Amino acid sequence: DVKYHSSAYGYRATAFDSNGEVLDTSNDYLFFHQKKVLSLSDLFPDVDVNNISLVEFDSSNKNFAWVVYSRSDGDNIQKAMVTAPVDGRSVVYNVHFTNNNYWDFINNLGKISSDESTVKITVLPSGENFFFDGSTNAYGYTMPDLTAIIGGVSFNVKDLFGGNVPQDATWFKVTSESVSNDPFADPQPIPNIINNPIFMKSNFESGGGFGRLEAFEELYISHIADDTNNPDPNKRYWWTGLVLVNPNDVDVKVTIQYYDENGVRLDTDKDADGVNDYSFVIPARGKIVDLINNFGKPEGAAFARIISKDGKPIMGAELFGGEPSGTNWPIMAGVSLLLPGTDGYLKSVSDEDVSSNSYLIPVAESKDANGEDEGLWTGLAFINPHTYDQTLKINYLTSTGAVLGSQEFTVRAVSKEAITINDLLKQAGLENIRNNVSMVKIYSLTDNAPVSNNLDVLVYALHGGLKIKDGKLIHNWMIGE
Repeated sequence: DVKYHSSAYGYRATAFDSNGEVLDTSNDYLFFHQKKVLSLSDLFPDVDVNNISLVEFDSSNKNFAWVVYSRSDGDNIQKAMVTAPVDGRSVVYNVHFTNNNYWDFINNLGKISSDESTVKITVLPSGENFFFDGSTNAYGYTMPDLTAIIGGVSFNVKDLFGGNVPQDATWFKVTSESVSNDPFADPQPIPNIINNPIFMKSNFESGGGFGRLEAFEELYISHIADDTNNPDPNKRYWWTGLVLVNPNDVDVKVTIQYYDENGVRLDTDKDADGVNDYSFVIPARGKIVDLINNFGKPEGAAFARIISKDGKPIMGAELFGGEPSGTNWPIMAGVSLLLPGTDGYLKSVSDEDVSSNSYLIPVAESKDANGEDEGLWTGLAFINPHTYDQTLKINYLTSTGAVLGSQEFTVRAVSKEAITINDLLKQAGLENIRNNVSMVKIYSLTDNAPVSNNLDVLVYALHGGLKIKDGKLIHNWMIGE
């Protein structure tokens, strides 16, 4: 999608193979706010897409872009969507993989310049290193050589370890550093790598991805819905999981503050006086992953604030899916935890992009399932962490960028609003445009948070498919945005 206003901008897509050679280029235009959904085959019809390791987009304008990974087997559909990186980093992360046969943890690593650099994986918490230099590692896996090429590599994390991930390998970071023949010189970070880790269930049932994560002292869990403890199996719809990583060399004490949808702070320990938060320690370079219920979640929790009590940055992501014994199984999505808005974009967020002036939800379709035709739904969660109400303007756009309709929507102080696009349109009396909505753009209208600072309201989106099976309406896939 085109980010800045003008009539049209040209773009060029370049496909590289695993050796850094250009396979093909594709040139076209995007009009203001136009959305294009293109497969690799659409972009490069004369190329075997299995030989493409990296695609680079150049444009005369700044654009938003997303990458969607999809595969299917009969009724089973897997999808994951992540924001396309707009620049290189010297450090990127994969914060979640495990040793089991149910999931394929796929890491998609790219090097976006041919500058010579040492690209290295550091496995944590073990500290074991693997180098992308063409060598064979201790587990018999031949590491691709990214030393001096533009290109990408996609690998199953289990393959790095010969098919069996060790217990002390729970996440990793990838670094790119300068190459020097001076034994006394310290290597310098080179910002030329990108990473899109995804996870796909091996039987094709579900999948997800986190995209680029930021380490920060405060994070928000935007949407909590967990029915795993409901005694009625017919009311077990969703589960919520949490992944937290400590990238520091010291232990970090973490506190989770839970709130209901009205912003009331909830007590996690009824046996103690006052309103108690849930606290625990993430070991140095360690990871904790579990269901939200095992992080002290009280009844009625709708969102939460995670605080590093030691002032050390942490990283986090949410796993959200259909409860195994319920009707929404087996859909699943992954979403990075959100930073705390404009006020949170401090210098401690290293290498962070300038805040956007608005939110763009790129996939916002909503339509009913009908016979063999798949239905679609989009859900939004808004969090206002501040002590004043905030009013948003929501524009509903076609894929060409035309505004079909608008509405104002107020998010109360210190509260959360979760609602589907379908219900938003009903509130505004705009049901007639539902089948034509492709995207949603959200602006702030509150004086306390003008457009230049409108990230004071946090937005989280889920999008999924619906189908009729055996006479029942079921969810068949879901992605986080």
